[in-house]
Amino acid sequence: EGLVKPVYIVCQRDPNQGQLFLQRTLGLVRETLYASVPWYFYDKMAVQVLISIVELINKTKSSYNHYVPMAVFLNSMKVAVSLTEVVLHSQLKKLDVSIWPKIMRHVMNTNLSKLTGLEELNLGSGSAGWDTT
Repeated sequence: EGLVKPVYIVCQRDPNQGQLFLQRTLGLVRETLYASVPWYFYDKMAVQVLISIVELINKTKSSYNHYVPMAVFLNSMKVAVSLTEVVLHSQLKKLDVSIWPKIMRHVMNTNLSKLTGLEELNLGSGSAGWDTT
């Protein structure tokens, strides 16, 4: 939640700089997160972070009302959904994309190339329900 306001301020000045600021911040958070957790907990940590992101997305959705400018709401949703990228790390071994909301699955599918160490991937209905292990 603390990332929303700085991103919004930068986006108002220059949308391209806002996107760059968000990507750099997400990269910093990702590296800090993975540097702070032993490698054998990466998969469990990723699931817990994703659960928190789902909660944040739901909280952001429910906080919308007609008195909040649409740009502020959309920026909040963009930041919340973009946090999904934080767990997409080259040392992640297992990812089940099918259990997460569609809005997060899109981010995961778009960034599959970052998951170079992946050993097990479940894409859900997009892969006809097959596990790609």
